[in-house]
Amino acid sequence: RYCGATDPFDHRTTEDGRKSNGAITVFRKFDTLRPLDSDKFVVLYNHRPKKPSILYEDIIMCMWFFGCEVLYENNKPGFREWADGENRWKINFSKFLMHLEGRKEPGIPGTTQSHMQIVDHTMQYIEDCINNEDSIELITEWMSFDVTKTTKFDLAMASGYNLIAANRFLPKFEKKKKEEYLDVSEVFTTYR
Repeated sequence: RYCGATDPFDHRTTEDGRKSNGAITVFRKFDTLRPLDSDKFVVLYNHRPKKPSILYEDIIMCMWFFGCEVLYENNKPGFREWADGENRWKINFSKFLMHLEGRKEPGIPGTTQSHMQIVDHTMQYIEDCINNEDSIELITEWMSFDVTKTTKFDLAMASGYNLIAANRFLPKFEKKKKEEYLDVSEVFTTYR
């Protein structure tokens, strides 16, 4: 019913001094019993706690509350290490980490290819379900999103990972059909 995603951070500060936020999103998948209240984001978290471990706790509490797994950018190993038991409780939370089909490790790499996939899924979601979205902050990030500068768009990235996790808004590419004429004699056989 729900799926989650996050664009985490690993360090208290960044090299350039700009502090990227941690973003968490939870998406309610389509439900035939509640069609007007589905295919929408129900949690949008865009915040930078003092320590990465606070963000990681927020991620797990959110996923536990909604009973779902989280798809995360696995280029940042801090969250995975924390979930594997390097936390203050020494508890393994890795059951909350989403594994995509065909991948050995949980999460998704933050690569140019996955960023383009985020763009494709987000564009399809906007085309199909923009009326479901009422977050001005998220819509603003989508409108100004630059695939070459993704660190400025934490919420857009987390929502994009979530749309990939929901696996519902696959881009609809139209194939141009070559005009062909059917020879009726190939379909029907003649009887004498």
